[in-house]
Amino acid sequence: MDCDIATDQQKAFMPHRNAPLTETGRLRLARCVVEDGWPLRRAAERFQVSPTTAQRWAGRYRELGEAGMTDRSSRPHHSPRRTPTRTERRIIKVRVLRRWGPARIAYLLGLNPATVHRVLTRYGLARLTHLDRATGRVIRRYEHAAPGDLVHVDTRRWVKNDRLNHTGYLWAFSAITASPGAKAHYRRRRDDHGDWHAAAQRNLFNRM
Repeated sequence: MDCDIATDQQKAFMPHRNAPLTETGRLRLARCVVEDGWPLRRAAERFQVSPTTAQRWAGRYRELGEAGMTDRSSRPHHSPRRTPTRTERRIIKVRVLRRWGPARIAYLLGLNPATVHRVLTRYGLARLTHLDRATGRVIRRYEHAAPGDLVHVDTRRWVKNDRLNHTGYLWAFSAITASPGAKAHYRRRRDDHGDWHAAAQRNLFNRM
């Protein structure tokens, strides 16, 4: 039986940097104890784990064989103090309708803010800073695979004042008749982009 410690190449593929054993290493340890009759302390020292760990993997091997060497979920079978489902629904309802933070929701429902925060995190609700306050939707952000990629952003100034808007149309009409550049831009918006007359004038004025 090969009871040697895992090689450097095998250590590189461990689940995480603090894991002393892979599934192959656990199987070797268990076989050394169960099939070869190694004492627990000797096997634990050989594989650089505690005797308790060696006993646990040996016990699983006796009970389940190779299938017992895989990782098990650390989630408890029962959570008697977990927040009731009805309360979780009330938290989510207040968050969606009023878009409040954990502190305000906790004050309204008489809960601990940490409890409200855990519920919101468990259901994957986005932070308020990631939402548009007007619509409640998640703000779309530019994401690129590599840092340093160029992002092209088109900006446009919109006129909200009615009097200034009317003045802008008059200016655009005058510019079309007097300026060859403005007229070329107007024709380009009409022909290439398919804008109507008013839309082409508004685009010309917004490029002031």
